[in-house]
Amino acid sequence: MKVSTYKKGYLAEWTTQIYLWFKGYTLLYKRFNATAKKTGSGEIDLIFKKRKTLIFCEVKYRKSQDDALYAVSKNQQARIRRGAQLFLKRHPKYRHFDIRFDVIALASKRWPIHIKNAF
Repeated sequence: MKVSTYKKGYLAEWTTQIYLWFKGYTLLYKRFNATAKKTGSGEIDLIFKKRKTLIFCEVKYRKSQDDALYAVSKNQQARIRRGAQLFLKRHPKYRHFDIRFDVIALASKRWPIHIKNAF
């Protein structure tokens, strides 16, 4: 049975939620829609907090974890940063938190690779 790309992405995000929960992270938002006119931002996969740090997390599932890591382009990084700015504008209670951008790379039958401060 072939699994759709959407289902693979959903499963990868769910796996990431559980993985980071065990590491002490608290999930704040899933698939935060940062789309706004003229901002050039898009969706942020997962937003966590740990103590006084906000973590904007990009989740990538590919055939290999190397492919997943290379899938986060410079343009995508810029869109995620703009999305984070929009998130902070919409949720000012987090404006005094430290900010971090992480990437979780997943592949079939492999333990997740968590890159902190990926960009």
